[in-house]
Amino acid sequence: MSRNRDKYELEIVDNIRRYRMAKGITQEQLARLCGLSTSYIGDIETYRRFPKILNLKKIADALDIDISYLVSRHVVEKDMELSDYIDKLKIALDEVADQSRKPNY
Repeated sequence: MSRNRDKYELEIVDNIRRYRMAKGITQEQLARLCGLSTSYIGDIETYRRFPKILNLKKIADALDIDISYLVSRHVVEKDMELSDYIDKLKIALDEVADQSRKPNY
């Protein structure tokens, strides 16, 4: 890190990484989506740089989330839990749909 980061800044960087990974995109893809360099995104995720507010907004837009999701750890954790729950529901619904399509002999 180029300077001591406070806990708040570290959490924002962690949230950027979490959302990027949850979206299944690479640092290079994120950089392309938000018009920033891959090295800049890498520097952010390794705590060497902290994004200015304009770049933070670009990153949030590229991740298709509100910037508030990047600045609150609690929101990220709850969103991830909800996302996991929704994924499990989709799987269960698919299984029910598959069962109902099977012929009854």
